[in-house]
Amino acid sequence: MTSLPLKPATNPGEAYKIFLPDAALQGKEAINSYYVDLSPDRQKQAVKEISSKLELQDEGSFSTIAFTGHIGCGKSTELFRIKEDWKEKGFRVVFVQSILEVDVLDIDHTSLYLLIFQKVANELETLKISINDNEVKEIKDWFFREEILEKDEIIESSLGLEGEASIGINLPFARLLSRITSKIKGSATERRRVRETLQRNTSQLREALNSFLNRAYKSIRDDYPKGFLLILDDLDKVPPKLAEGLFFDYGAQLEGLNCTLIYTIPISLTYSLKKVAGSIFGDPTILPMVNIYEFDKDLDDLKFNQPRLNAIADVIRKRVNLQELFANEDSVLRIAEASGGCVRQLIRIMRKSALIAFTNEHQKIKEEDIEYSVKQEQFDFERRLSTNDYAVLAQVCKNKEIEKDERAQTLLYNTSVLEYNGENRWNYPNSVVRRSSSFQKELNHLNTLNII
Repeated sequence: MTSLPLKPATNPGEAYKIFLPDAALQGKEAINSYYVDLSPDRQKQAVKEISSKLELQDEGSFSTIAFTGHIGCGKSTELFRIKEDWKEKGFRVVFVQSILEVDVLDIDHTSLYLLIFQKVANELETLKISINDNEVKEIKDWFFREEILEKDEIIESSLGLEGEASIGINLPFARLLSRITSKIKGSATERRRVRETLQRNTSQLREALNSFLNRAYKSIRDDYPKGFLLILDDLDKVPPKLAEGLFFDYGAQLEGLNCTLIYTIPISLTYSLKKVAGSIFGDPTILPMVNIYEFDKDLDDLKFNQPRLNAIADVIRKRVNLQELFANEDSVLRIAEASGGCVRQLIRIMRKSALIAFTNEHQKIKEEDIEYSVKQEQFDFERRLSTNDYAVLAQVCKNKEIEKDERAQTLLYNTSVLEYNGENRWNYPNSVVRRSSSFQKELNHLNTLNII
């Protein structure tokens, strides 16, 4: 992830650079400078729940945690905070940006097995810990025997292994794993070949992985008594249907490994009918949107909760000099309202407003720059929504809940519908979607039917 400048923005050009939608706060300096604790305004202590689970975990035991929330709600920033908090409390923490390692649009459980294999091997290499050749020979031979690599690659890798055996197996073994994982990022044909081989031998692959993780834990437990904590971010971007297969059909294969795992999962899975038949590593921990509204089931157009609206606006205030950047300091509340309580949407609108102001040669961001940016966000949603979607969105606005079907999962996945939590759990259409004339038409139609 791109790091952020640590100097508050004073003009539109600087603001454009400091509001990056995909740049979560990472590292103590960035967190100390810009982090805003929104947990009271989400009305849920999701991150504290995860920390409690980690604290209550005994040494030598492992757990699997599912962490969910809408794309852009701030999960990555919170996970980086968990990394910082726990890296000196008994865990060796490994943060994995899965989207950079695997194709999240075409992923299966064996891809995650290989990713975990590789990341732990790389971490041992970083720690300069060598695992004896005999301890991984069985695993290495299994990869060769199953022909995960082609024959010429096997010969090349074997020569490397033999040549470096004297300095410890970890270096070449990590290199071998890197070569194997590159296969699942290659062409579709190659990925399918490797995947079919691994899927035929899932139990052996899992056994090999657990054997390796167990040896890895023993090698670090004096310094890290709770072992490895792997945080697999970005898996909430796996499309709903694919995610159902991954986390429900193969959920049992993804838990029970000899390390502690935090998987991010799509929030749509918590609305899946498959959840009745199986669970995702127990109840997932949910990070809901910042609840900027006053909940009223009977109102279509909800009023804003001013303290919580101000809280999410603080995400902007922390990064800028308000007087120098905005023509009107209250403009940040306009952006907060348009965000719907979604941190990434707030940052997207802010970044676009800064760009438009810079393009129009405005010394400060004006209301017209913000209005243009909010409209662009609205148009983005309109391009992906169908007429039938608007009918569903209007029902959500009226009922404050959404059905558990395929269309609902898509609308949750693409953040057209948002979840809010706390004393009540309820749904509401995205604030910029509600601006659309197509949405207003469907809502007026429902209201007309109710009058009749």
